[in-house]
This record gives sequence, C-alpha cells and structure tokens, in this order.
Amino acid sequence: MVGQVTTLSFFIVNMITAMGLALGIDYSLFVLSRYREQRLKGQEKLEAIVATGGTASNAVLFSGSSFVVALLGLLLVPDTILRSLALGAIIVGLITMVAALTLLPAMLSLLGDRVDALRLPFFGRQRAAESRLWTRAVGAVVRRPGAALAAGVLILVAAAVPVLDLRTGTAGVSSLPDGTFSKAGFLASSAASPATPAPTRLGWWSPAT
Repeated sequence: MVGQVTTLSFFIVNMITAMGLALGIDYSLFVLSRYREQRLKGQEKLEAIVATGGTASNAVLFSGSSFVVALLGLLLVPDTILRSLALGAIIVGLITMVAALTLLPAMLSLLGDRVDALRLPFFGRQRAAESRLWTRAVGAVVRRPGAALAAGVLILVAAAVPVLDLRTGTAGVSSLPDGTFSKAGFLASSAASPATPAPTRLGWWSPAT
C-alpha cells in the first residue's frame, strides 16, 4: 500500500526482514523474561500476565514509540533509499510493538508455562530471576557512578572521533578510482561535449600484438 503512494527502493525488504527479526525477538524475550520472573515469585498465570503488562509492556511501548519517532527524521532526507529504509523500519516497528502488546499476552494466556516446553541448548528451561553477571555490573556502577560515567563518555568519544574525517556526498564518478577506464571515459565525454545531453560515441585504439 505504501508503494502506491510513494516510490520505494527494494532495500526496504532487507530493512523489514532485519528489523522485524531484531525487534520481534527483543520485545518477545523482554516480555517473556518478566513473565517467568513473576511465575517464579509464585503468582498465578493471569496475575503474572497482568504484572508483565504493567511493567515490561510499558517499556516495550516506550521503546517502540521512541524508535518510530527517531526514524521519522529520515523521511525529511531527499533520498529514495533513506526514505525507504526509514519507512520499512517504521512500519515493522509499529507492527512489532502492537503484536508485543496484544498478541503476545494472548498467546501467554493460552500457553501459560508451556512456553518453556522446549529446552534451549546451554540455557535450559528456566533461569534465576536475577543474573549474577548483570547484578555485579550494576552494583559496580552504583558504587562508583562517577567513574562509570567517565568511562562511558570516553568510550563514546573515542568511537565518535572518526566522524571528524567523514566526507559525505552522493555516489558518482568522483567516487571511482582515478585509474579506471569508466571514469576516464566519462571525463573525456564530459570534456568533449559538456552541454550536450545526447549520447556520445567513444572509441579507443590499441596497438596490434
């Protein structure tokens, strides 16, 4: 339907596939992890689903809304590829968010604890409500927030340094190496008839071998 209104690049298929898998798995695991935690605390199935909806589902709603709003800025760029990528990500973000808020709780009410029927290799069916790794990491950050903030800022600044040498522009003949025949032919054609839009016939001579 969107393709009937505006021109889209075929790259939108790649964006929909990649972002659909990423967001779908992310939101589903987020909600399921909260549901498992509530069940491990002794809550009944429906109570656990309600508690999950009041916590994890709110986070999914906020995350999905922020994701969509952030990508709306790409629609202002006058480029078909970027607009197509933005539209694909926005569409799949909205659909994934709605599915996580409506379809996933409905499936949990039908399946209940049977969502853990299949055992994942190396992970098992159930894990503790708190992860030791992240508990220690968060504890270290809370004990020394200043050092953690400084380390995070330094990492971000170091990652952003290459942007200072970034040169933006559109793809064209200037992006080709100087030694290529295609660039030399284009430059020769432009020099021979710079104001003539008609096709130009090129020829070359090579010595007999």
